Amino acid sequence: MKVLVIPFNSIPVVVNESKKNLNHAWLHNSVGGYLESVTLLDSILLINEEGKLQNLPYNKVASELFHTINTQDIIVGNAVLVGPVDEDGNFTSLSNSKISEVMDIWETVK
Repeated sequence: MKVLVIPFNSIPVVVNESKKNLNHAWLHNSVGGYLESVTLLDSILLINEEGKLQNLPYNKVASELFHTINTQDIIVGNAVLVGPVDEDGNFTSLSNSKISEVMDIWETVK
């Protein structure tokens, strides 16, 4: 399964792992805290639920993705982008086109 780790301060990184290895603990560690999911048009952005309370730094790339559905808020801290959920409620792999879209955003905002 391919997911994209979107650090607040560096280039997004594709992680290609089995679903077993991309478990809740891995996601929790990747965002640095409790998970909050933000459903986008064709993917799900996982962020730190308490990121703003912890004064985490602004994440330009994740905020640009979020602005496709809400222009009134921002994303802070590290984020993980996953594909939409399947019929069993599990996250799915990101498409190559979505990964390319995010990398294009990185090139624009870096």
